[in-house]
Amino acid sequence: YDVDLDRSRSQMGIAVVEADSANGFWEFTTDGGTTWEPMGLPDPDSALALGNSPPNQNRIRFVPNKNFNGESYFNYKIWDRNSTESSGTLGVSVLDADPVTGPFSVAQTTARITVEPVNDSPVLKSGPSLFEIREDVADVTNIGTQVEDVLINAFYYDVDRDSEVGLAVVGIDRRFGVWEYTCDTR
Repeated sequence: YDVDLDRSRSQMGIAVVEADSANGFWEFTTDGGTTWEPMGLPDPDSALALGNSPPNQNRIRFVPNKNFNGESYFNYKIWDRNSTESSGTLGVSVLDADPVTGPFSVAQTTARITVEPVNDSPVLKSGPSLFEIREDVADVTNIGTQVEDVLINAFYYDVDRDSEVGLAVVGIDRRFGVWEYTCDTR
């Protein structure tokens, strides 16, 4: 709550005093997202001041590291903009702010963001060789290769370790015979 009666919500702002950078980095913009600047590692002696006006121009975003999902956060204080800083100023000290007449709140709070997991495509490093069969083999003795054996002998990586794995046949060589498949268990 700000007792400065001449300030509306649209004239308020925040001072970011800490940003979690363990699994990504934070950026801000003061031009609606045309350009983004790195927030760096703010602290109470070197905060980022961002105003709430003009509307839709000042924004903060989290850019997660590749394959990260989980939570990140930043801590901030309220800024009533009764100071000389303009929106987008880095290096603002909130340590010596007067708790009664200063432009920054005494208390701080946390804003959190959750990065949802997505299914990442597996990466095939090299394909397997199928089991050998003899020339002119009879259908009854050519039992084929199980998909499980193809996958065991393939070299692939899937960041989604809990995913079920299968394969998709996207091309075959028909020059020397016929390819067949079955879903039967025999």
